[in-house]
Amino acid sequence: MDVNRDAIDTSAVADGAMLGIQFHKIYESSVYDVYVKNAWSWGIMVIEGANIPNADRDANILIENCILDNCGKNLTLSSGLHGGIISTHHNGNLLIRGNICRNSNANGIILEDATKRNIITNNRIKDNSGDGIFTSGANLRSCIIGNIIDSNGRDGIDMGVGAARFVVANNLVQSNTEYGMNIKSGLHTIQGNICYQNGESGIFIDNSNSDATNCSVVGNFCENNGQSAPTYGDGITCIGGTSRSTFTGNVCYGASAGATQVYGIRNTSNTVAIVANVCQNNATGQLSDTGATTQVANNIIT
Repeated sequence: MDVNRDAIDTSAVADGAMLGIQFHKIYESSVYDVYVKNAWSWGIMVIEGANIPNADRDANILIENCILDNCGKNLTLSSGLHGGIISTHHNGNLLIRGNICRNSNANGIILEDATKRNIITNNRIKDNSGDGIFTSGANLRSCIIGNIIDSNGRDGIDMGVGAARFVVANNLVQSNTEYGMNIKSGLHTIQGNICYQNGESGIFIDNSNSDATNCSVVGNFCENNGQSAPTYGDGITCIGGTSRSTFTGNVCYGASAGATQVYGIRNTSNTVAIVANVCQNNATGQLSDTGATTQVANNIIT
């Protein structure tokens, strides 16, 4: 099944019409060049559901070059997972590429509940009331690569408990109200991203629930985060328990005048390696480490 080159405006539809497009128990399909606006809940939804034939079959669905505008308009941010694009309860192989997700009353793109091998790439995700990209549940082995995630009302990327083995690379994550990346799960590679002028920390590894372990944070550039009287507000922050994460080759830079980024790197977790990073011109200090059994070496601190 292919859906293409259509404009779908749900604003005149009764409130019972939840969404613009739904892929339900459908495989080997695509939607592209579609403009969905004013959807009551979701703009595009991919759902398989439990106890159906071929439940272990990959979805193999492409969502490309669509515009999702003002979706979730009749729901409050606290009322559930809704917004531009949502993927839930399917076996995986979903490619979300080249879309614009904007002005949602909740999240831009959502991966929920045990989906895997998905790729979110080259999307523009901006001005949503919630997170730019939100994951919830046991999402595995997926990629978030090359997106522009800008001016969302919560986090740029929120990786919930249960996700594992994501590659998050080469994204521009800027001017989001809370964290640039809020990582609450583990075994992720976070590499080559630019996190700029977010309200809280640019990259936040939150191991307070003991799930955000064994992350590799490599070669990211975090500049002048901590814009909104933050709790942390660092370039990179790692907190809680025994993280066993590594931080290598990152540049955490505060503005030469009026720096808001509190520390370049701040760590309170145990068994962490902080090696060969550059921390410069941050407001309070360059590198703060209060964890136990940490390795701190060959960092450039100015």
